[in-house]
Amino acid sequence: MAKVFRRAVPRWFLLTLFFGVGLVGVGYVALNRPLPSYLIASSNLSAGQTVLISDFETAALELGEASKAYVTLENFEPGMQLIDPIPAGELLPKSRLTPQLDPNLTTLRVTPSLPVSLAVVPGSYVGVWQSFEIEGEITTLQLVERAKVTQVIAPDGLFANDTAEVELLLDVDSATLLMDAITAEYEIYLLRRP
Repeated sequence: MAKVFRRAVPRWFLLTLFFGVGLVGVGYVALNRPLPSYLIASSNLSAGQTVLISDFETAALELGEASKAYVTLENFEPGMQLIDPIPAGELLPKSRLTPQLDPNLTTLRVTPSLPVSLAVVPGSYVGVWQSFEIEGEITTLQLVERAKVTQVIAPDGLFANDTAEVELLLDVDSATLLMDAITAEYEIYLLRRP
């Protein structure tokens, strides 16, 4: 009886096959896990606004290390308030949320006497000044040393003036001074602060 020798499979082939199958399995498990759903603002959200889940759309994204800085659908807490404005289409950062804003803060819309600088954007700070005339001499007075800009509203419409409205976040005492100046029809100016 003749002996039949079968050819042995080389060890390198078996090792390559084993590692290849393992690599495909690890890749499948890594790519098949569900992605977290992050909240994206569906419209412009202003500072001080209480956020609701209806203010957002969700998108499944892989952000890597940056994922710790953004709010997911799973860890969203209703009733939080925004510290800074968020434009439509942006992710909701955890750093812009607070359980409750300082009750001593309020927002006030101002139409300055001069056009608003391009450097005055939501999130920037401005000083508020007024000018008035006493005995034929023009005097300036600083009303608010530093106020946060929450929104810049561009003029819109056929009969709109050239100056944008600026919404400011400031303390109640400063807001009272500013309202007094507005009702007295003094000239109001905004100067960008660092």
